[in-house]
Amino acid sequence: MFYIFIFFFTLFAIYIARFVAPFLKLVDLPNKRKTHEGAIPLVGGPIIIISILISNFYFNYDDLISLIIFSTIIIFLFGFFDDIFTIGIVPRLISQFLAVLILVGSGFIIFDFGEYQYLNISLGKASIVFTAFAIAGLTNSINFIDGLDGLCASIFITSIVSLIFLFLLQDAKFNDIEILINLVVIVFAFLLLNLKLFQSCKVFLGDSGSLSLGFILSSLLIYYTQFSNIKLDPVVILWCVTLPVYDLLAVTTKRILNKTNPFKPDRTHIHHLILKRGHSNKTTLLILVLISLFLNFFGFGLFYFFGPDLSLFLYFFIFFLYFVINYKKYI
Repeated sequence: MFYIFIFFFTLFAIYIARFVAPFLKLVDLPNKRKTHEGAIPLVGGPIIIISILISNFYFNYDDLISLIIFSTIIIFLFGFFDDIFTIGIVPRLISQFLAVLILVGSGFIIFDFGEYQYLNISLGKASIVFTAFAIAGLTNSINFIDGLDGLCASIFITSIVSLIFLFLLQDAKFNDIEILINLVVIVFAFLLLNLKLFQSCKVFLGDSGSLSLGFILSSLLIYYTQFSNIKLDPVVILWCVTLPVYDLLAVTTKRILNKTNPFKPDRTHIHHLILKRGHSNKTTLLILVLISLFLNFFGFGLFYFFGPDLSLFLYFFIFFLYFVINYKKYI
């Protein structure tokens, strides 16, 4: 019953919030990098966060999951002000540092990198730094792909659904995945409006939404490898976010090789490359969702049939192929 409530609450709250957005200047205006028409309300992020907080109070999640959710408020607030005032990348990175500091200070650290036959991975004290970079990296990778209607929310949902699938393989109980189900329901409600399935109700996530979802996703992936009742292997977890990680690594590498600012926006993300080939927005979205699902479940097959060593090796080898195929002409 709660899932029905939170779905319609999110849907209705976003619909109402879009009328308030122009008074707060919480709108996205078209420019040379953005092709949408008119001022689009950036209300997806605020309502999603409110819905997640409501679900947290209703279900009384594990203490660490609640800490993740409340730490996300820092990310959200900086993203919210960036949506209104355009405060830039540095304040957003500071917000991520502060949020990570709260988690790390509570013992939220990656200390288990999985068991391998031919590898011995141990970072020791550097694990704190690695944790910070892992969270910040994935947080920004989700933000980076928020350049096509429905893409950020869809990739987030495919990652969460992939996680749920892994837990079902482990015969997980309902309370082990209730936060994941809630996230799918809440973000799906936003997705319906983001894709304009209801006429004249188009809304965007905004940086407050994409950064918050990225932070929640990255933190949950760590939680499920280190702290949950049923722990998943770090390598198989890595396959849950294959496409956004590949996109972040590829675009950043390309920019560094070209001696340009790695944080400076451009139109060389994977969705831009597919759009340039003449595909429509919806076709591009469908292609990327299918690629994301294929990569995720292909990786799961590698892990369960061939083990973590080959799975990890092929994760980076496939990224190499991905980079060469898509970005060779930019180098």
